[in-house]
Amino acid sequence: MKKKSLQISIISSSIFLVFLLFFSLGMRIFFTNFFTDYLSKIGLKENKSISSQLSSRLKGDYREFTIYIEENDNEALNGKEVRIHDDYYLGFGDVTSSGLVFEDGIEVPFKTHLQPVFAGQTINIGTKSDFFDGTFIDDEVGIYFIKNDRFGYFSAKDYLDDIVGKRNFALVRNDGLILYNDMSKTEFTNLGGYFKKSEKIVEDLENNLDYYKVSESVDGKLFVTYSKIEEVEGIYYLDAVSYHDYIFNLNVIHRVLAVVIISAIGVMLIVSFIAAYFLTLVYRDLELSTYAFSYNTIPIVIINQRGKIHFRNKKFKELFANHKKTKNITDILETSMDKILKLVPIKVWLRDISINLLGVRMIPVKSTMHTYTLLMYPFLEQDELDEGETKINAKTNLPGLNKFRYDIDEIFKSEVPLVDANMIAVIKIVNLQMFDMMKGSTFTDELVYRVSEKLRKLVEKTNFSKIYQSYDNSFVLLYKSKGTNISLRDIRRILEDFGDEVLFEEFKVSLRAGLYEFNTKLERSSAIIMYEKAKFACEDVIQSSNSLYGIYDNTLDIKLRKQIQITEDLEEGIRKKEFIIYYQAQYDSRLEKVVGFEALLRWNNPKYAQVSPLEYIEVAEKSAVILKIGDLVLEQAIEAAKKLEKEKVTISVNISPNQLMQVGFVNKVRSYLEKYEVNANQIILEITESVVIKSFYDVISKLNELRNLGVKIQIDDFGTNNASLRYLKDLPIDGFKVDRMFVKDLNVDRHSKAIILMLFNLAKNLDLDVVVEGVEEHSQYEYLTKRGARYIQGYYISKAVEFDEAVKLLNKKIRKRTEG
Repeated sequence: MKKKSLQISIISSSIFLVFLLFFSLGMRIFFTNFFTDYLSKIGLKENKSISSQLSSRLKGDYREFTIYIEENDNEALNGKEVRIHDDYYLGFGDVTSSGLVFEDGIEVPFKTHLQPVFAGQTINIGTKSDFFDGTFIDDEVGIYFIKNDRFGYFSAKDYLDDIVGKRNFALVRNDGLILYNDMSKTEFTNLGGYFKKSEKIVEDLENNLDYYKVSESVDGKLFVTYSKIEEVEGIYYLDAVSYHDYIFNLNVIHRVLAVVIISAIGVMLIVSFIAAYFLTLVYRDLELSTYAFSYNTIPIVIINQRGKIHFRNKKFKELFANHKKTKNITDILETSMDKILKLVPIKVWLRDISINLLGVRMIPVKSTMHTYTLLMYPFLEQDELDEGETKINAKTNLPGLNKFRYDIDEIFKSEVPLVDANMIAVIKIVNLQMFDMMKGSTFTDELVYRVSEKLRKLVEKTNFSKIYQSYDNSFVLLYKSKGTNISLRDIRRILEDFGDEVLFEEFKVSLRAGLYEFNTKLERSSAIIMYEKAKFACEDVIQSSNSLYGIYDNTLDIKLRKQIQITEDLEEGIRKKEFIIYYQAQYDSRLEKVVGFEALLRWNNPKYAQVSPLEYIEVAEKSAVILKIGDLVLEQAIEAAKKLEKEKVTISVNISPNQLMQVGFVNKVRSYLEKYEVNANQIILEITESVVIKSFYDVISKLNELRNLGVKIQIDDFGTNNASLRYLKDLPIDGFKVDRMFVKDLNVDRHSKAIILMLFNLAKNLDLDVVVEGVEEHSQYEYLTKRGARYIQGYYISKAVEFDEAVKLLNKKIRKRTEG
């Protein structure tokens, strides 16, 4: 491990150093190119600015010149000093067809080829020898203004110095002729004599291009910019800067950049060693966890949200050797991703009956944002059993579901066509879980045994079917080619003969059945899926019907499709943020003010505007959507509690069974409390009686953990279940809510009054808070408060409203309403 840690440190540090080296080189190249281009463009921009100023000055001065000659003749102008800025005109004269007549009356002839050029332009720049024949003692560069047949001229040096300042520049013609040279001590009349490679510059001038170049000259390497003087035809302003000075500016930038990069290298080196240290720790944990993962004695697999398998450990590969290329976990297990994403332990069956086990007890754990780890504990292994053999339930001596799967497989393999339909019946003991909680596992085992014995005898009377026992203590009957009518008559006979018989102590036991009919030529479902359909029909008849049995048919298919549609709409609603939280006030009749709110979900979707929240919440409970909705309500409720912290009110939140039993739920509550810095005793979590009955001992453990955080616990809809009083003394709770069903008929039903008074006395003796729900009328409020009810909730106080409206209720004198 130490050697590996050293290797990681060296590798990580080397990676950082190589990265920094390439980063530094890349940054130098980038900034060199960037600043070279940047400074070049700045130079050209400055050049254009000067040429523009020069052009504007010439344009303005030429306008003044035209006024002078319009108002005065040459003699008058030459007889006085005419200013042009800080200088004076040298003279005024006439333009003839052959030359210029200067102020002294002497005519100087044009050079033959320049006569039309000079006479055709309003402004000319150059020496006399540039334009005229002859020899001139004073041959400085002048600027000539021409208007019709008259001209005026002045010295270019002072005029240009006033505009350009102390710069190395020249005025050049577009053929490369230098008209004014202030960039070299040596006199040059052409760019070709001054620059070693002037062709590109001259080409740009001929094409009227403004640009910049680095070029060798007799004065060394120069950075040259040039742009056209608009007021003078074919003349450019050319600016030259020593390339050494130009590079010096870049080097200053490079030095600053180098300091920044070296400082960054120093910081990143320190970071690299710190990172190497932590990477070593991470690797050590990763190495140990990977070893434990890979060589664990149970099958473990990592999947994504869609069920795609990312990683399998050694045991999983051994056990599912036939599925090396299977990409999705649902192709191996008889389950759906909705069930897995609930993150609660479940039993699942295997699709492949050739594997020597029936199924696995699976614990899904969310390992990263997008992946889940599935821990699997195999059960009902067939091991070395012969084909068709099965392990017998030790308590009831009935074959299990592996035998059922084998028999179904044999039916489908049969070469003899089965004319009559086959049927599967799943029979359940109603309220078996309640018996288990109230009387314990010993009682339940004895009860299941007595039921199995009676069922076995009833089945043997006709010998129409085979009987099996499922892992959840339900029973399965298989009718092979008996026809629908015969099968139904036999099932009804069994259930009616069984009746509400007292099999054990004082408890009456009743059975219900769910049926699934199939034809071997048409059926495409596996044995376990058919079993699940019959089981669904059984659960549906227990929940919503007084019938002895229910048949899985098109009606249940429609119900399932409706549930699927609602589930999809729920998912879409979450994505579109259609769900909002309303708050219903809880009123303290002693303090005469609102002291709490219950957070209630509302769906802002026109399609479900008239649908009770209970309907879509019930559907959500059957999929992973309930976890997302539950998290949304929980977090927003805790956030609301923070906003109302100064008001010292509580926020009650309904917690679904799946949410409560979810792995990591307690930590999630803790994280929300810490995130919003909320006092835990401001939060009340409401759980239903149903979740208590189904998982009594697990619930106690969870509730203790939650109460250790400081959160309060209440039982919602108290009194609607037969087992309420049994668990009241054992559960770590702070109170309960009286269901609205007892309040609704309070004025006319003496039984409701008696039950409510009994509950008040019970809460007082056990020191529990009581919240009465569903109070809608003044008479109900009066009756309840006079008999000790303290906390009231219902439309009489306020309907559920949005947060801002709920806050306003804190300032209302609700007592006035109660006195009306």
